[in-house]
Amino acid sequence: MAYALNRSPQLSDESLVDKMKTGLMADGYRLRALVEAVVTSPQFLNKRAPEMAEIKHAELQPAGIDAIKAYLRKGN
Repeated sequence: MAYALNRSPQLSDESLVDKMKTGLMADGYRLRALVEAVVTSPQFLNKRAPEMAEIKHAELQPAGIDAIKAYLRKGN
């Protein structure tokens, strides 16, 4: 579950883990039951997108005309 959520388990995940254990036991510990439990969980369905890496200030500056001309000369 931690891999699917891309984060460490949290206290709020405890009830989901208990539910998953019960469901897995009832289904003979089949992989399909585990995958289904994870991908249908609210934690998975509502997970946040990973934070973007901090962008350097220099990358935000517009390209100068010389840089644009050099780029076009390269055949891009």
